[in-house]
Amino acid sequence: MDSFADPARISRNWGVEVGGKKLLHEISGTASPGRLVAVCGPSGAGKSTLLKTIASRLKASKSLTASGHVEGVPSRIAFVQQSDLFYEYSTVRETLEFAVRLKLARLSEEEQDKRVAGALAKTGLSKVKDTTVGGISGGERRRLSIARELLDDPECVFLDEPTSGLDSYSAERVARALRALADEGRTVVCVIHQPSAAVFDMFDDLILLSEGELMYSGPISLCDAYFASLGFPRRSASRAEHALAVVSVDVEDETASRRRLEKIAAKAATSARGKHHQRATANDNDDNVVRARASPWTQFRLLYARAARDVGRAKGANAVKAAQQLMTALIYGGIYALDDTQASIQDRFGLLSLSIIGSTNLAVASSIRTFPKEKQIVLGERDLYGAFPYLLSKVAAEVPLVATLSALFGVVVYPLARLQRTMRKFLTFLGVTTLNTVASSALGLLVGALAPSTDAALAVFPVVIVLSVVFNGANISVESTPKLLRWLPTISLVKWGFEALAVNEFTGLVFKPRKRGPPGTLTGEDALDRLDFRHSTVKRALTAQSLILGSSYLQTYRTLKNSKPHFALLAEPPPLAKTHRRPHLAFF
Repeated sequence: MDSFADPARISRNWGVEVGGKKLLHEISGTASPGRLVAVCGPSGAGKSTLLKTIASRLKASKSLTASGHVEGVPSRIAFVQQSDLFYEYSTVRETLEFAVRLKLARLSEEEQDKRVAGALAKTGLSKVKDTTVGGISGGERRRLSIARELLDDPECVFLDEPTSGLDSYSAERVARALRALADEGRTVVCVIHQPSAAVFDMFDDLILLSEGELMYSGPISLCDAYFASLGFPRRSASRAEHALAVVSVDVEDETASRRRLEKIAAKAATSARGKHHQRATANDNDDNVVRARASPWTQFRLLYARAARDVGRAKGANAVKAAQQLMTALIYGGIYALDDTQASIQDRFGLLSLSIIGSTNLAVASSIRTFPKEKQIVLGERDLYGAFPYLLSKVAAEVPLVATLSALFGVVVYPLARLQRTMRKFLTFLGVTTLNTVASSALGLLVGALAPSTDAALAVFPVVIVLSVVFNGANISVESTPKLLRWLPTISLVKWGFEALAVNEFTGLVFKPRKRGPPGTLTGEDALDRLDFRHSTVKRALTAQSLILGSSYLQTYRTLKNSKPHFALLAEPPPLAKTHRRPHLAFF
């Protein structure tokens, strides 16, 4: 284990402004190796903004301006975000193995396994290493987030509310893990919201904010005396509760509260200027761990293994999908007992239309629900792999399942409904419905990639399905379609799938006259004329489906490639006055 106790970095005058509103007001502070630092304050104080700014994780926008400086930036910085996003069907160990093989590709597999074992031990996860992530507790998930960032042995660890949403026991377990990291000589800084007394006492230093202003920066052991010197002694409340109460705005006496905050902020600013006129020595330690991205082939191989494993372990969900396809096929097959009379023409059109609409609906619904959540995991891992290996692995892992479920429907419904009993017609039916299902799944991926959230994707879903059904070739003619919307049938999967099934089924059929109808027979081609399908071909429809499939994947790839988060660049603050050096790590 490296020692990180050498003097290293200094940062000062952090300021963040969004749309003319200041979120941080020229904040400076220190954090030393081996010290556990808490960033606290009331809601809206700017805690997470400060942490993300220092860690270079503040998302860029046109209206945002950020300034600040860090000297001797360490080469290994870890940032643990507030949300714990993982693949539910991967085990704890598999999650870490996946990350280390992509993060530290130049290390031997033996060394990578040592890193995984060390991260598990440091975070107390060794006992649950073979448990799937979906089966561990919230506190264990939080520690797994920390363990993943420890794989490349960071010098500094930043955490955004690591105890938020946890019960007191889980919060203390997380805090003890952070305490152990600091005791190894790392700089550990985390935002803590309303900490318990037990958790708060594990920290060494406190950065206290209120409304974007610095209220206190220093050892936690001295904060009581500091506030007492300003006329705010602690009486019965815990140390954490007292500090937060002093810097909070009382809505019942806002004027007095703001006078109190101005007094505290002025004192804190004076103290910070005195401290930061003293420079810290830059850390010249060589980085003995070279992070190297894995090759595209290795990325694909690891991503495919994870995706295929998750698909295989989702046995319950897969069983439900299979049962759904089977029941739908049995219902359709039981209702539609087709014969060769002219009355069966309408029945055939109805069955073929329902088959395509059903496969489109199920495929789009499945991918559109899951992908927005998965997209957030992918964005968090974008430094590990590219968009193309990810998308290719997902397609390779999921298409076989999608195709199998579609084939299950076709194998059951085709003979039960008594469609044309030739092997060629049967295989064409399977091919069309399977391609339609795969293309619909790809369309769902695209909508999910474009949508900002699962709720937004689900809101778009009915619109996609309704438009596809309306323009399926049977519900409205081209002449009756508004001119501005006549392009929609060309991108309707339901339209092309229905057209292909209709041409496949009706071509070559001869229908007997109705018992109470006019005499004479009708051919399948005559029936196709009703929908203007006489000159259509299965090949033409399959080509259109394939183009929609390819276009959906291509646009999904472009969306993922361009969705990598961009972080704000910091403007340089005014230079510090040069004086003697001081042996501590100055970080804010």
